[in-house]
Amino acid sequence: MDQKIFSIPPHENFLEKLVEGIIKGPLLGDWKRSGPFWLADTTIILPTRRARLALSAAFARALGGAALLPDIRTLGMEDDDEDPLDVFDEVETERLPEAMGEFERRFLLCAMVEKWLEKNHPCGTGMDGARALGLADSLARLIDEMITEETDPDSIRSLPGLDAEKYRDLARNFELNLDFLEIALSAWPRILQEEGKTDASARKVALAARMAENLEQRFGERPVIAAGSTGSVPATARLLKAITGLKRGVLVLPGLNTEIEAREQSKLLDRDNAPHGHPQYGMNRLLRRLGTPPQMVVELSTTRNPRTGLVHSALTLASETADWNVKRSGYSQQQVEQACAGIALISAKTEQEQALAIAIAARNGLEEKKSVGIITPDRNFARRLAAELKRFDIEVDDSAGTPLFQSEAGRFARQILKVAQSEFGAVDLMALLHNANFFLGRQRAQIAEIAGLLEFSLLRGQLPPPGIEGLRQMLEKNLQKKLTRAVKELNPTEGKKIASLLDDMEEAFSPLCQLLQKPGFDARTLGKTLMDTFENLFAGPDGTRNSMGGYEEIRAWARKLNETGLKGPRISASFANSLLRIL
Repeated sequence: MDQKIFSIPPHENFLEKLVEGIIKGPLLGDWKRSGPFWLADTTIILPTRRARLALSAAFARALGGAALLPDIRTLGMEDDDEDPLDVFDEVETERLPEAMGEFERRFLLCAMVEKWLEKNHPCGTGMDGARALGLADSLARLIDEMITEETDPDSIRSLPGLDAEKYRDLARNFELNLDFLEIALSAWPRILQEEGKTDASARKVALAARMAENLEQRFGERPVIAAGSTGSVPATARLLKAITGLKRGVLVLPGLNTEIEAREQSKLLDRDNAPHGHPQYGMNRLLRRLGTPPQMVVELSTTRNPRTGLVHSALTLASETADWNVKRSGYSQQQVEQACAGIALISAKTEQEQALAIAIAARNGLEEKKSVGIITPDRNFARRLAAELKRFDIEVDDSAGTPLFQSEAGRFARQILKVAQSEFGAVDLMALLHNANFFLGRQRAQIAEIAGLLEFSLLRGQLPPPGIEGLRQMLEKNLQKKLTRAVKELNPTEGKKIASLLDDMEEAFSPLCQLLQKPGFDARTLGKTLMDTFENLFAGPDGTRNSMGGYEEIRAWARKLNETGLKGPRISASFANSLLRIL
């Protein structure tokens, strides 16, 4: 087939248009659409698992559910959370070095950061394991970016310095930063060499290179369609170029501006214009690598939308904004009104008001049988918005996922740690008892009854001494009628129920409380001890357990943490909760 590169404009549904282009359109070229396997012999490579699942559903709708679907695979090179091995067979991966595990890499980098801080920072690490681990994660991101962007470490070392006399303080800080970066530039490659392993990102790059070499042998004349990727990673760009070199290899770009002029493209690709964040930069850089001008790319849509054209005109480079009115003059007032139809601006006073307004708008859209998409880079605001939508019984399919320790199981674990840290403080204790996942071998109705008794007989209007023993003292005083400010006086039966719960809680919390009393402990020990307490508190009658969001994930986290040969950063009780959020 002659045409190799296509694009789907942003005003079209990308996956539905892709399916249409495969079944009825030009994406398969002269491939015969007959027999039971004509579609099954087609391979489609998408950027993410999420897109893969959505495309399967789109094919099922288009074909009525009675057909063999194409071989849909995931590339995952441009998303750190994706596993790219979907594309590759074991034969292609077996001779590559093993990738170092997540915890192993984090803890090794963290140990090097702690040593560097002790040597170069006046306060040392101060037992703040969260700070050291955060710096280690920053180095890990730098390492991954250097690998995926194929950056030479010497190019970072040769960054222009500062005038030592004119900017003396800044120059010293600059030198200190470069010395810190040597952990990633020099020390880390030596560690990998000694261990005989590689980074997961380096393995991705190697896999993409091997795949590019074997494409023709692997697929022959069968259709291969790479869709949705912008080729922003050099290794991905080489793979996409290899795909277009196949007899029936096709590339489908998302939302390319096919009307961009050669002069504008040259300015867009000029690094001096700082274009890296521009939505068209990656695709135009890929097209230049492929030797194809944007005007030669075929759009899989016959419809035109004034909003798409207006947005392309608005997203001009900073150096070209003076000519924006000239570009704007190419659109009539009617076209501008059509392009802006349905766009509204809400001026909210607070984030809470903003989230509620968006939630109401989303609910109204769903009531009108419309699809709704909400985009925000702020993860905290996204969680706030999801909570507002739950008021209307709307569950959000968040493409970014939920951080483990913001999940239901993660919040339960943080509550457990908070109770131990506060030595069973009244607020933290009641929050834990009212958590629907707290059972401690009992029915929830029993826990709710005892929690009410404990609150009104021992905590309301009282200030008990710290720890379980302090609660026992308050219980004894209440039973002896010595708590004059107690809201409720207990009878012996009620007292036995509270005493039994306190005994069981003391046994369950004992290892964790003892650990937090130590001057210092390591992250692996914290994770294991916390999860042991978690399992005891979550167990219902006869050890049964109900479902909990994130439960399997937090168990897998604890298992990986325990299996690593490293202990992780050394911390104290005061930093345990902050470390848990990023561990």
